[in-house]
Amino acid sequence: MATELITITEYCIHHHTELSFIDALEQSGLIHTIQREEERFIDYDQLEQLESYTRWYHELDINVAGIETVHYLLERIGSLQARVRALEAKLARYEAGA
Repeated sequence: MATELITITEYCIHHHTELSFIDALEQSGLIHTIQREEERFIDYDQLEQLESYTRWYHELDINVAGIETVHYLLERIGSLQARVRALEAKLARYEAGA
C-alpha cells in the first residue's frame, strides 16, 4: 500500500508557517519527515497532528517546548481515560454478577 506524502514546502506555503518551525517539531520528536532526493515530505497520517501543532503555535502563541508539554499531557489524559473505561467495564461485570 502506497503512503501519501505531502511536501514540507507545500505545507509551509499553504499554512503560512516557517520551515524552522517544522524543523523544531521534528527535532523534538513530535513529527517525522521523509527525505527523498531534494525534497522533504510528511506522511499524510501525521497531517492532522501537524495542523494542530501549527494552530497552537500561530493562534495560541505556544512555542515548541509548550507544544511538547501539551502533547504529552493529552496523551496522558487519553491513557487515563482508556484506563477509566476499562475499570468501569470491569466494575459493571462485577455489579452484574452480584
